[in-house]
Amino acid sequence: YVVPVLIIVYCSVLEKIKGATVGKALMFLRVVSRNGYPISWSQAIFRNLSKIFWVPIIFDWAIGRLLKYNDRVLGIFTKTVVANEVG
Repeated sequence: YVVPVLIIVYCSVLEKIKGATVGKALMFLRVVSRNGYPISWSQAIFRNLSKIFWVPIIFDWAIGRLLKYNDRVLGIFTKTVVANEVG
């Protein structure tokens, strides 16, 4: 149970402080609030809760697609988006 907690901490801290995890930074993506500002700590933590285990993240993504959103459900609830850094 330590690894899932470390994953949430890793993703939350990097997305809050740097705006992106290492993978997102390599793809020139960053996480921002829908208003364009950096995300808050609560947004960072809540949007990464589904990463505790692999099954919740699949449902998070699939439900978002089924509801015709181009986002994960937790991204919708936290009012965050993953945006291109360039342009």
